[in-house]
Amino acid sequence: MSASYGTCFYSIGDKPGTLSAIWRSADMPEGAIGTGRAVGGPTDGSLAGNYQISYFTSDGSLDAEFDLHIKQSGPTYAITWTIGDNVVCEGTGIDVAGGIVLAYMAP
Repeated sequence: MSASYGTCFYSIGDKPGTLSAIWRSADMPEGAIGTGRAVGGPTDGSLAGNYQISYFTSDGSLDAEFDLHIKQSGPTYAITWTIGDNVVCEGTGIDVAGGIVLAYMAP
């Protein structure tokens, strides 16, 4: 997630405690979409929780790795990406069929 703002969609992954992501930052080439994989989250089928996430560019190269924190409040989510104690991105999302659609930005 290389730009200071962008969009992302998280869906429950193929294994318990995982999420799959597709994302787009403002500085990506036209038509490019990145992917991501989060691990270590809750295994009860919920999206809210704490994960470790890796993001990949459209060519499959590693772009970034973060701790991912998702907090749910009704149909909305607050998302925070950290490295250690440092917040590197914050986002807000809504519940949609199959996952969370969100926007993010660097603080």
